[in-house]
Amino acid sequence: MNITISKISPKCAYYKTAKKNEPVQNRVNTPCSFLGLYEKQKIQISRLVGEKYFSDFLDKKHKVTKEEYDDVIKNHPSTLILAQEYCKKNYGGVTTPKEMAGIVLKIDKYLKNNCQNYRIISLGTSPACIAEQLANLGNEVIFLPVSGLSSHNTEYSLIEELPDLRILMEYLENKNIDDGKMNIVLDYTATGRSLRYITETIREYFSLGIRDIESVSLTDLLNKSFKNSSLAEKFSKNSFFDDVAFSYVGEISNVAHFPITQKAKERYKAKDHAIYCEDISKDELFKKFDEFSRPLARAYSLCVLHEIDKLKQKNSHFIFNSHSN
Repeated sequence: MNITISKISPKCAYYKTAKKNEPVQNRVNTPCSFLGLYEKQKIQISRLVGEKYFSDFLDKKHKVTKEEYDDVIKNHPSTLILAQEYCKKNYGGVTTPKEMAGIVLKIDKYLKNNCQNYRIISLGTSPACIAEQLANLGNEVIFLPVSGLSSHNTEYSLIEELPDLRILMEYLENKNIDDGKMNIVLDYTATGRSLRYITETIREYFSLGIRDIESVSLTDLLNKSFKNSSLAEKFSKNSFFDDVAFSYVGEISNVAHFPITQKAKERYKAKDHAIYCEDISKDELFKKFDEFSRPLARAYSLCVLHEIDKLKQKNSHFIFNSHSN
């Protein structure tokens, strides 16, 4: 039986309602057109592919690199949008990726203007969200996953009192920190104990001279860096430091808790963001240190990298225009 076009139901997906000379976009958007169905399927497939890539992105076990960011922007731009939505939905703190980008660029500028031939040793989870981006800006960074020292008080040798601290020194030994570079130990300070204890332990363990290691309070550095900036008002309200004090920055830090005091071990017991050395070789332990990541921290890091990129482009454009004028 021959079927003519006039006998096909207008509800059929293949029925073209558009007139011959009607614009293409109208035909594509016609609900019952084949082109409309095809475009809708393409969008659905694209969304599914994007969501699958984003899911795989969150599950990767490493910190977000600049190369990974460049690949996302070039080949998977929808991932950035999904990451922004994911952060808005899941992050409990108040510091936005844009504000974090401003913080990172200020600290990066300070370090590069005031230090030479240095590396950063970032202590614990709190400063890791900043230190991760400092690494992406070309700074050498070692992430030391130590937790529990801020509430510890002692007059004795820490390594003798806290055996797990020796494991961290061996981890640093694998990183060759005694190669002549200045080691800048970086942490937030309240009591300042963690920063002081770790710096003294590293100096003693590696027999480093005064020019080989220096402790830097990120709290003091931030206050100094933002004294005359547009973010001064924000810091005067302590909103970012509230994120630090209430451990929200831990949610966006791709560094695990490695509790070395008994109190800290009890606090982080059975937590999925804590790593212990029981029943595991040192090689496996150190691999866990290096490869630990959190989905939210990876999403947030991607958003911060994007904001850093935008700020650098904006500043570069401003400098270019200033010179051209």
